[in-house]
Amino acid sequence: MNIDFSSLQSGLNYTPYRSRPMRDDSIRAGLNAKARDGRALKPKELESLRRMVVAAHSIGLTHRQVCDTVGLSYSAVRNIIRRYEAQGEASLQVAKRGNKLGRGRSLSPLQEQRMKVLIQGHQPQELGLPFTRWTSRAAGALLQRECHVDICSRSVRNYMTRWGMNAKAQGAGPRTAMPALSAPASRPLSQALN
Repeated sequence: MNIDFSSLQSGLNYTPYRSRPMRDDSIRAGLNAKARDGRALKPKELESLRRMVVAAHSIGLTHRQVCDTVGLSYSAVRNIIRRYEAQGEASLQVAKRGNKLGRGRSLSPLQEQRMKVLIQGHQPQELGLPFTRWTSRAAGALLQRECHVDICSRSVRNYMTRWGMNAKAQGAGPRTAMPALSAPASRPLSQALN
């Protein structure tokens, strides 16, 4: 790309991706500024930000001007305005984030109840498992055998915590102090090296 540098005026910048000049003030106004991320905001803040976007657009500002004013990305502003035009006031409300309670689990509620009863009512040896106490590995082996579900140990610990069990402490006896080691016969270092 050949740019005639003699025609550059002060305050104008040429980029390799744009054939027309951009003014320095437009760069500072938001084209290269980092847009605010709505996911990091609290629901009340996000709702008020959405209301500001709709209000700014309703008084006649363009999408780009709204972006520069509010600090959101162009696509975020466009999506907020489209949803508002399609759904009205309801689109400005912030929905609860994340999975609903019980959604995204590997076990069904019936399987959970069955495993909880088995684990709380029996020792691993009684169920034919080669473990002395209920750990996440023991519970995972039981889940694999009974439900044909392979779950990572962290998820098993989450299930056990949800069932009111502590996988680390259950079945652990009192800790005893290590026996004192007998001191070696003291010899000078020179004799020990020979």
